[in-house]
Amino acid sequence: MSTPSRPPPGSRYVDQRHYVVAATLSELRGPVSGMVTLDRWLDWSGNGAYDLDDPGDLQLMYQTVLN
Repeated sequence: MSTPSRPPPGSRYVDQRHYVVAATLSELRGPVSGMVTLDRWLDWSGNGAYDLDDPGDLQLMYQTVLN
């Protein structure tokens, strides 16, 4: 069994976890209708299903993803 690798001492989280960030909000694209179920690592609520035809669910799903 192998031991998981560890970051070097003194390194920061941001140095280990790389992000891709859109330059503008217009670059963000995604579904706007239908049902979407988010993975557990994105939505810890226990119910990651969203009806995007419901404006409240649409807003909550994108808020959850962006958070």
